[in-house]
Amino acid sequence: MTRILVPVDFSKISLNAAEYAMGMAGALEKAEVILFHVYPPTGIGSDGSPVEVSDDKRRKDAAQMLEDLQVHLFNIAPVPTDFRYGDGEFLTGIRTLLAQEHFDLIVMGIAHASAVEERLLGSSVFNVIEENTIPVVIVGDGMTYKQMKRIALAVELSDVHQSVPFGRMKMFLDSFKPELHLVYATEEAGQPLTQNQEQEKQKLMDMFKDYAPKFTTLQMYDFVESLNTFVHQREIDLLVMMPRKLSLWQRFFGYSHTRKLAFHGIAPIVAMHD
Repeated sequence: MTRILVPVDFSKISLNAAEYAMGMAGALEKAEVILFHVYPPTGIGSDGSPVEVSDDKRRKDAAQMLEDLQVHLFNIAPVPTDFRYGDGEFLTGIRTLLAQEHFDLIVMGIAHASAVEERLLGSSVFNVIEENTIPVVIVGDGMTYKQMKRIALAVELSDVHQSVPFGRMKMFLDSFKPELHLVYATEEAGQPLTQNQEQEKQKLMDMFKDYAPKFTTLQMYDFVESLNTFVHQREIDLLVMMPRKLSLWQRFFGYSHTRKLAFHGIAPIVAMHD
């Protein structure tokens, strides 16, 4: 049974992520989607000001909204769903939940936004990524689930046996049976791979030999634009990144022009630790 956790705050982006998660779950042999909601410690009035609302009412309102969402999601895919909820702060709540229960995936939404909003909206996503080893699927605003025909894994050609999360990748590959692309991005335009890099590449190809991987050396001047072009041209349905091992990760998700491109990406991204 694959257990997928989806944090929801009932915003458009979180509901879109929930719908995407249901599509993923529906493609798996056995899966369950758990919705997670943290409601604020005080009520919010129509003008945005805090209002007094009893704890009991806030709990009942949260439960009703989650039940209504379950009905909506079941119409997308007949996959079992359940929910967890409580008050307080999101990161504290999700830390507690992850300590109590096992999950195989976390699916979270991220939106088109201004530079200031990107910092606010992205902070929870990246905090979850940094604090946990569970793969996190990041779904951009408006992205919908489609059959995973092609998955790309962005790699570095260094110590691949230690850095590549083969077990977690195998779960994706065995579950969705996609075509696998291994992509190595380098700024050294026109330079052939070194002898050590060729050896690491061969280790990668051997590691994934059962999945007939296609290897691409992506020579680029702008990492994000080059990678997005690759995703577009190869019609990649899911891009897998390794945040703690991939040195270009911080540039890909930095608070800059490249971060904005990540928020406007063309395919969902999986942050997958080794």
